[in-house]
Amino acid sequence: MNGIETYDEECSTNIRKYKTKNPLKKYVIANFLDEIITKLRECCAKSVLDVGSGEGIASKMIRKNVTENIDMLDVSIDNLKIAKNYNIKSNIICGSIYNLPFCDDAYDTIMCLEVLEHLDEPEKALKEIKRVSRSYAIISVPHTLIFRIGNLFSLKNLSNFGEAPDHKISFNKGTFERMLQMEFGHVEVTKKHFWLIGKVKI
Repeated sequence: MNGIETYDEECSTNIRKYKTKNPLKKYVIANFLDEIITKLRECCAKSVLDVGSGEGIASKMIRKNVTENIDMLDVSIDNLKIAKNYNIKSNIICGSIYNLPFCDDAYDTIMCLEVLEHLDEPEKALKEIKRVSRSYAIISVPHTLIFRIGNLFSLKNLSNFGEAPDHKISFNKGTFERMLQMEFGHVEVTKKHFWLIGKVKI
């Protein structure tokens, strides 16, 4: 992407999470990504937009295991600089989930992982995801109770009872399903370790 210089990935807590040497964390994260790959294959996704792609770890795995036709969008220029460092062969776009710079039905499937919990207006974001997708969306959020317990056992975010300070919304399976059902006709939610994964049909 023109205008994006390299960026020090060590500044990214997300990169450190994916590069963890803790065997249990590695297993859990690998299982989560395997589940995302499985669901994208179930959708027969030929073109994918990764909304809130971050540094591009998931995008790179999808490109290798599902389809080479995957584009990345993130609001953070620093995240996209890291993605460029990884030499991800995807279109890299800086933009907002609230106003996706694409025409209606632009992609077979939208992927949106660990984004909604950071938003002030998740319903508005879901409307944009629906608009841009032709067929499916794969959306994940943290399962708040499990996520918080995991953090407490790891002695993280103790002053906030295990909740990440940048999370604005809490989710359990019921609340996540209901939010998705307000926008999408067919909703399937799966629990996977610390996450809830929704596969929705447009």
